[in-house]
Amino acid sequence: MTHGNYFGANRERRLKALQYVDRIVCLSQEYVEPLAKFLQYPIGQFRVVTHTIEIEKVNKPKELQRTVITICRLDIGLKRLDRFLEVAKHLPDYNFVIYGEGQDEALIKRMANGISNISFRGATNDIAGAHQKAGIFLLTSEYEGFGITVIESLSQATPVLICENSFAMARNIVNDGINGFVCEKYSVADVINKIRLIEQDYRSYSERAYKSFERFNAQSFIQLWKTIFAEL
Repeated sequence: MTHGNYFGANRERRLKALQYVDRIVCLSQEYVEPLAKFLQYPIGQFRVVTHTIEIEKVNKPKELQRTVITICRLDIGLKRLDRFLEVAKHLPDYNFVIYGEGQDEALIKRMANGISNISFRGATNDIAGAHQKAGIFLLTSEYEGFGITVIESLSQATPVLICENSFAMARNIVNDGINGFVCEKYSVADVINKIRLIEQDYRSYSERAYKSFERFNAQSFIQLWKTIFAEL
């Protein structure tokens, strides 16, 4: 309500303009009811369409690789890569790899100084290639709108560990004990315990990861949008 690109500027006019809007599309069902009340907009005119991705999914499970990766903008406040570094420090039998670039790259590299199992690979457009060398994807963000990197991971048969529940769809995408785990509150001990659980039955987690991606595939995405266009 305060952001200049949304309702912060010309708020009254922008809210009034919603009377000319036929549909509002949300990323998650969890957003619909509170947003309908907030905007005073008919709940029956909301639709839910999740994100999809363009990389080709795999169709077989992987074998365990003792490498934990994350792919994100190097923003310490938002992405909380200090948590990623802390887990690495306490899990020396795993390699931890950070893909990405951003404003806090130099700071994060200084924080990682002395942690021998941390490496930085810079920004990458080869998501599939990054996941071929990965065992587990660890999301440490303070906040996510949807978590596209999570469904990218599932599409590549990489189990996901969300170290603090930071977005509405987290538990809709990642199911505890199935394709990974969601920790409600960050705890390095809990994260390590969850990594060990995945490790013990890795092939099953990996198989369930790529199978759980199906509802986010491009065909489902396109069909949902076609349905909305047909309604209009």
